[in-house]
Amino acid sequence: MRRVARLYHFPPASAFPRSRKSSYGTPAWGIAGDIAAMKLIAYYVGFVLIGDAVAYFIGRSVEHWSATASLPVFLACFFIVFWAAWRLAVRVT
Repeated sequence: MRRVARLYHFPPASAFPRSRKSSYGTPAWGIAGDIAAMKLIAYYVGFVLIGDAVAYFIGRSVEHWSATASLPVFLACFFIVFWAAWRLAVRVT
């Protein structure tokens, strides 16, 4: 029977460490760390949703004065929201 070349490679079982360590060499978080990470993401998404709603209304109010200026104002607010939401989410958790 002819041997077929393998297109995949599975590392041997000895390549995987027995202790739970992350790829950075630090101990894995475990359940408590996973919950904290999920809380951080949930706060971040909540802050982004609230901030983008505020950015939308700021852009709409600027549009009443100048239709040309409303897009740059909205985009500036939109991207600032991502930065501010992350800072708030980290501070809250």
